[in-house]
Amino acid sequence: RAIRWGLVKTNPVTYSEPPAVKKHQGAALTPAQQALVFGACRSWWLRPFLELAAATGCRRGELLALRWSDIVDGRATIARSVVYTKAQGIFFKGTKTDKPRTIKVPASALAVLEAHRRKQSAIRALYEGDYRAGDLIFAATDGAPINPDTVSGEIYKMFRRLKLPTGISLHSLRHT
Repeated sequence: RAIRWGLVKTNPVTYSEPPAVKKHQGAALTPAQQALVFGACRSWWLRPFLELAAATGCRRGELLALRWSDIVDGRATIARSVVYTKAQGIFFKGTKTDKPRTIKVPASALAVLEAHRRKQSAIRALYEGDYRAGDLIFAATDGAPINPDTVSGEIYKMFRRLKLPTGISLHSLRHT
């Protein structure tokens, strides 16, 4: 605008040098920290969620959108994500890249998921007809999608309670 208004002849930003971008090194959990975290889970669904996050490297929203039908022959197809906005609430959208991908799920994580499925089936039976339709692996007790921010908040509090180093977060499981 200053050039258009005739206040300056040239744009001073043209000759400036931008600051160097600092590369962020992702923090990873050690095996001992990982075992500590898994043992400290209080919610019935949180341990399987964290174990699958560590085993697959999936993003938070991708795990929350994962359905039982997405896991076939030890492989998980990641095709959508759960998002929360104030305007729209909780909804499903495509992945970050908008391209589905298939990930091999380790046998140890499949065993944890099978135990989780049994617990979820027992909870579903308690709700009878009031259980929401859908086969989300990680859902609220009534079958509704879980708010991603709720998951992050719960995990943040747990990590602080466990006195894990600053910088360790749910996203650290992708690096682990």
